[in-house]
Amino acid sequence: MYSTVIEIRNDVSEDMLRQLKLDIESAFVNRVGTVENISKELYRFEFAGDEDAYGCLQLGLITLKRQKRFTSNVILWQWIDEDPDESCDVLKEFSITLR
Repeated sequence: MYSTVIEIRNDVSEDMLRQLKLDIESAFVNRVGTVENISKELYRFEFAGDEDAYGCLQLGLITLKRQKRFTSNVILWQWIDEDPDESCDVLKEFSITLR
């Protein structure tokens, strides 16, 4: 099982939250497939699936990384892998500059 968990800052306006929700959910509807948000919390998003959803989840991560509106409003973004050694803090990993 693979999943990604995203938490949005609590001080984000309702209008911005609606826009972010559209951005986030549409990132996981892509050319590889569709994975739905399973979180019931307003400021939290969770997308999970098995091996068949792996590509969709990965493409969703890359899509969101490129959206400045998204990354500037996120306080937590985790990748949770069935192999615990492969789990990571996505925000931290994406903030590393390559030389």
